Amino acid sequence: MPKVSDSYVSRAMAREELGQAQEAGGEDPSPAWRAALDDLAQAISIDAVHADPYVEQGNTLALLAGRDEDPRAGIAKAIARYDEAVRRNPSSDDAWYERGRVRLELAHAVDQHGGDPLPDCRAALVDVEKAAALRPTHTVAPCAVGWAHLEIARYLVAGGKDPAEELRRAIAAYGEVVARAPACSDALYGRATGRLRLGKLEADEGSDPRGEFRGAAEDYDAVLALWPRDLGSASNGALAWMWLGNAQEALGEAPAAAYGKALATCDTALRIDPNRWETHLTKGGLLDLMGRAAEGVSCLEEALRLTPGNSTVQQALAEAKAKLAPPPEWMKRITEGTKAIDSGDYVSARKALEEGIATGGEAAEADRLPSRRTALVYANYDLACVYALLSIGKESPTAAAHAVAPEEVARLRDAAFAHLKKAVDLGWADAEATAKDADLATLRDDAKWKTLIERMGGK
Repeated sequence: MPKVSDSYVSRAMAREELGQAQEAGGEDPSPAWRAALDDLAQAISIDAVHADPYVEQGNTLALLAGRDEDPRAGIAKAIARYDEAVRRNPSSDDAWYERGRVRLELAHAVDQHGGDPLPDCRAALVDVEKAAALRPTHTVAPCAVGWAHLEIARYLVAGGKDPAEELRRAIAAYGEVVARAPACSDALYGRATGRLRLGKLEADEGSDPRGEFRGAAEDYDAVLALWPRDLGSASNGALAWMWLGNAQEALGEAPAAAYGKALATCDTALRIDPNRWETHLTKGGLLDLMGRAAEGVSCLEEALRLTPGNSTVQQALAEAKAKLAPPPEWMKRITEGTKAIDSGDYVSARKALEEGIATGGEAAEADRLPSRRTALVYANYDLACVYALLSIGKESPTAAAHAVAPEEVARLRDAAFAHLKKAVDLGWADAEATAKDADLATLRDDAKWKTLIERMGGK
C-alpha cells in the first residue's frame, strides 16, 4: 500500500506541473508552487527518511527562484534540499542529477551578476557524473555530463581561456550516449554543438576544421530526420554546412556540395520559421559565396526588414551591395541555361549551358571567393542531366518522349557522362543526391556510372 507521504508528493508534483502550465499561459504560477511546497513539507513531516520529497522541494524552489530578478539565493535554497536528499540516499540518481542541473542554473545566475561561474559548473559536472554512474543505461544524466562540459567551455571562452579540451570531453560524453542510443536527439544535438564550436575554434586557429564541421552538420541532419521541425538543428546545420564549404575552399577543395546542402538546410529552417532574421542573414551570405549575389542581397534586405537597425545585418548588406557588378557573359549564359531548364526547354538549356561552360572554363577572371568554380560545377551537373534526358527523347518535362537513333543515344550519353565527370573533377561530391536524381536514371546501367559514384564517395 502506498505511504500517506507519497500522496502528498504526488499532489505536489501535480501542482508543479499546474504552475508550469500557468506560467506558459501568462499566469502567475507562484501560488501553485507554494502550495506544492506545503504538500512536500507535510510529506516530510510524515516520512523524513526518504529522499524523494527533498528532491521535489529542490525542484519547486528552483522553479520559484527562476522568477526572481536575482535567483541566486533561491537556487541556493534548492541546492540545500538536494543536499538533504543526497545525505538520506546517496544512491538517488535523481538527487545527484537535479542538483547538478540546478547548479548549472546557479552558474548562469552568478555569471549574470558578475561572478565566476566556473566553480558551480565544475561542481555540477561532479553531480551529473555521479548520476550517470548510478544509471549508466539512461540517457538524461549522461547527456547532462556533455552539457556541463559545454557550459564550462563557454565560460572558459568568456574568460579568455582555451576551451578545446572541454569541447572534446563534451563531444566524447555525447558520443557515448549516441553509441548506446543512436536515436537520442538530445545527444546528437549536443554533440553537434560541441563539434560546431570546436570546428570554429580550429578554423580561427588555422587548423583543419573540416572533420568537425562535417560531423556537426551530419549530427544536425540526424536530429532533423527525427524531428523535422527542429529549428535549432536546421539553422545551426546550415551554418555547419556553410562553414564546411568555406574550409574546403580555403584548403583548395571544391565547396559546391557543402554549399548546396547548406542552402537546402537554410530553406528547411525558413519553412519552419520564415521570420527568423538570422536564417535570412546566413542564406544571404551563402548565396553570395555561391556566386548568386543579387539573390543574396534580397535575403539580406529581408533580414534587415525583420530586424531594423541591426548593425550586423546592415554591414553585411552594405558589403554585399558593394560587390554587386554585372555578371560576365559566360555566367549570363549559364543563368539562361538554368532558367531554360526551369521552364522545361531542354534544347535551349543545352545550347546556353554549353556556351557558358565553354567560355567560363577559359575565363581569366576569378570572381570573388568560389563563385566561378561553383557555377561551373552546377552548370556541368545540370548539363549532364539535360543530355541524359535528351538521350531518351525528352525535350521538356511535359512533352512525350520521341525515338532517338541508337548512334545519337550513344553520343548524348557520352556527353552526359563527360559533363558529370567534369562536375566531379571540379568538386561535386554529393553521391546520395546524384544516385537519387531521376534525370540521370538512364545512365545507371553503364559501368562509368559506378565509377563516378565511387569517386564521390558513394557505393
